This record gives sequence, structure tokens and C-alpha cells, in this order.
Amino acid sequence: MHPGRTAQLTTLFVRPSLALLLATLPAATAPLAAQDGPSRPGIDIEAYRFELALRDDTDEIAGRATVTLRFTADGVTEVPLDLIGRGADGRGADGRGMEVLAVTDPGGGSLGFSHESDLLTVTLAEPGAAGERATFSVGYAGVPASGLRIGPNKYGERTFFSDNWPNRARNWLPTVDHIGDKATNEFIITAPAHYQVVSNGRLV
Repeated sequence: MHPGRTAQLTTLFVRPSLALLLATLPAATAPLAAQDGPSRPGIDIEAYRFELALRDDTDEIAGRATVTLRFTADGVTEVPLDLIGRGADGRGADGRGMEVLAVTDPGGGSLGFSHESDLLTVTLAEPGAAGERATFSVGYAGVPASGLRIGPNKYGERTFFSDNWPNRARNWLPTVDHIGDKATNEFIITAPAHYQVVSNGRLV
């Protein structure tokens, strides 16, 4: 890893897709596509914590997403998250898309998962009960197909810019990627020291 610095930012009750900006790049807008509801029966995502490592010698990012959820029904055994995958099974092309490396519980124990057709499904160690909470972490890496724009700005300076409206967070963040699904989120960014990390929310 290049010598760098880490910035920690906390953002309350906004979608993860609107939270990260490295350097400065004009924001692009996109029409709001028609979307059904989040359709995640039995769970309510309450918080995300994203730890991301960015480098100058590659467009590949390394991420760790910690997800905290509350069960709204008994007997839930699986948690589905949106995440664009690599290869023929996912929409990522030309080597782009995310590869899930591991899913673990808070104690570091491995959890089962499948990543097919751009849906990451985490298998919990035991069924959840309504009102209880659960936390797990997803380790992953890849080159975003969209969502996180990586490249030079009009001044020729390399930038990383989140442009995820309305549902492109799934290209680089494992989430319930729907504008109606609200959760707190926290970003911890490790990048070369010459970058400035800018975000809405609160710098911790």
C-alpha cells in the first residue's frame, strides 16, 4: 500500500450512494428510474460501515463493508444485498465488477454466501428473531463498472467521485440499493496522502 492517510466520515440517514467524493469533479445527474420497493422481507438495514482502500497504480478498490440489521420477522436465515459481480454471471464487463472474498461474523467466523446475478446472499449462522439485530462484514475487491468514477478531471488530475444516483451504489458497495431504503453509514477511506477526502456528514 502506498504511504497515505485515512479519513473517517460519518453520515446520518442518507443513502450510501451519495456519500463519497475524493477531490472535485462536477456532479452528473441521471433521471430517476422506476423502481419497485427494496423487497427485503424480514430485515431492516440500520447501518453500513465502509472501509475502502484506493490507489494510484490501479483502478481496483479493496473494500470491507460491515452491515448491521434488525430482523422484522422470525426465522430469517439469508440476507440479500445488491453487488455487481465480475464475469459472465454478473453485469461487470471487461474485468470490471466486484469479487467477494469473504463474509464474516463479528468474531471473525466465516459465514456462507453466494454471489450470483449481481446479488450477494449471506447465509446467517442461525435464524434471526423479530426485534433482534445482527452484524456481519463483507470483504471484496474489484474495479467498479459504474457508481465510483475513477479518472482525470478537466485539469488532468486523477479523482474518485461517487455518482450513484439512483441505484448505482451496487457497483462498488454491497447494499440494499434502493432510494427508499434508509440507513446510517460511515466511510473510512485510505488513500495516497496527496488526496483530499470530501463528504457530506461529519468528520470523526
